[in-house]
Amino acid sequence: MPLTKFTMSDLDALMSADGARVSGKIFSDQEIYEIEREAIFKKCWQFVGCENQIGEAGHFIRSRLGEQDVIVARAEDMQIHVSANICRHRGNTLCRADQGKAKRFTCTYHGWSFGLDGELKGIPMERQLEWDIDKSKLGLLKAKVETFHGLIFATFDPDAEPLRDFIGEAAFYLDTMLQRRKAKMVVIGGPHKWDLEANWKSPAENMTGDFYHVTNSHASVLKIYPGLGDSIKLMTDQAHASFVSTEQGHALNTFVMPKGLPPEAYLPIEPRWLEKPSIHKYFSEIQPEAEEQLGELRSRLRLNTCTIFPNLSVLPGAFCLRLTLPKGPHESESWCWVMGYDDMPAEVRDTAHAAYLDVFGPDGILEPDDAENWANVVEGLSGPMAKDMDLYAGLGMGTEISKPDMPGIHAHPLSEAGHRAFYLRWRAQIAASIENKETGAAS
Repeated sequence: MPLTKFTMSDLDALMSADGARVSGKIFSDQEIYEIEREAIFKKCWQFVGCENQIGEAGHFIRSRLGEQDVIVARAEDMQIHVSANICRHRGNTLCRADQGKAKRFTCTYHGWSFGLDGELKGIPMERQLEWDIDKSKLGLLKAKVETFHGLIFATFDPDAEPLRDFIGEAAFYLDTMLQRRKAKMVVIGGPHKWDLEANWKSPAENMTGDFYHVTNSHASVLKIYPGLGDSIKLMTDQAHASFVSTEQGHALNTFVMPKGLPPEAYLPIEPRWLEKPSIHKYFSEIQPEAEEQLGELRSRLRLNTCTIFPNLSVLPGAFCLRLTLPKGPHESESWCWVMGYDDMPAEVRDTAHAAYLDVFGPDGILEPDDAENWANVVEGLSGPMAKDMDLYAGLGMGTEISKPDMPGIHAHPLSEAGHRAFYLRWRAQIAASIENKETGAAS
C-alpha cells in the first residue's frame, strides 16, 4: 500500500496507541516496509560513520542511510559532506571503494566528475562541443549532516530537527561512553559486515535493552562463562538497573553501581578482561578522568545496551557501535565498529577488539543465538495467519517511574518499556508522514 493511501485507521490496526499491541504484519509485509523507507529512513537522523575515519581533507568512506548508499567525505575546508552515491547523469554507482582518499569522484560510465562536496565539477568534452549545461543544478543529492561526540549522523530530510534534539535525553547516558575521557574515542576496527535473515526492527528492539531473553536464549553461554552470568545479574537487578525509555524513542539498559565497592567494580570493562595486569592498570588510571568528566553519579553508571532510533545500537561493554541496515522485510545487514581511545596502548586495543569479537562479533558467544531467534521470527511471521495476529509488548506496563537525577522514564530491567518506546516512535514517524501527505493533498 503506498503511503498516499495509508490512513491513521490503517496505522491503528497495526499498533495500539500505547505500543503494547503490535501487528505481526509490520515484520513481514512488503507494503509496510515500503512505508518505512519513506517515513523513517528518508526522515530520521542516522549514523553513517566516525569523524576519525575521515580525519584528513580528501578522506572518504561509503556508508548507508537505510538502503541508500552514500559517500561520506571531508572536503578541503574540512567540512563533512554526505551525498547519495548516484551519478546525476545516468544513475551509475559513482564511488565503488569502501574508503580512501580522493580529490574527485569520477563516474566510470561517461566520466562525469564530482567534488568531495558533491558538486558537479566536470563533464567530458563540454568545451569542445560547446554544451550549455548548468552544473550547479546537477550535483549529487545531499544529506543534512551533524556530529555528536565524533559520531557522524545524516538525514535526507532538510527540515529535520537539530541532531541534539533528536538524541535528546539519551545524551546523558551516551556521554558515559563517548565523553568518559578527554582523549578522543575513535574507530580501532571495522566495520565488520554480515547479513541477517531478520527484519531490521528485531535486532534494533533487542539492543534497546532486552534482558528478558538472556537467561533463556543464552542459557548455554551462561553455563560456559559463569562470570558473564554475574554481569547479567547486575543488569537485571531492579535495585540498581533500569530499562530507560526516552520521549524521542531511544531506549537503553543501565545500572548504577553502589558506592563503596572496590575500584575495579567501576571500570567499564568485563571483569574477566581485568585479569590482565596491563588492562587493569590502564583502566584504573583513567577512572579518575571519568569522574572528572562525568561527575560522581555517572562515573558509577554503566550503560549496557542502547538503541538510538531507528537503527544505531551502542554496546559499551563490548566497545562497539552496531548499525542494522534494512534490506527488505525479511533481510537486514549488520555493520559493527570497534571503538577505543586514541591513546590506547596496542595491547589494550587488542583486548577491546577481542572483547567485541568474543561477545557480539559475527561468531561471538551471543550473536549466533540472537541471529537464530531473529531468523525464526521471519519464519514464524511469514505464514498467512501472521498478518492477522497481534504480538504483545506490554510487560511491565504501568510500573514506569521518573528519577530526579537521571532523565527518561525508568522501568524494571526485565520489562518491555524500551520496546514500547521504540515502537511508539515508529508509529509517530508514520503518523507524521500520513499527516504531511494529507496536508499536501488538501493544499
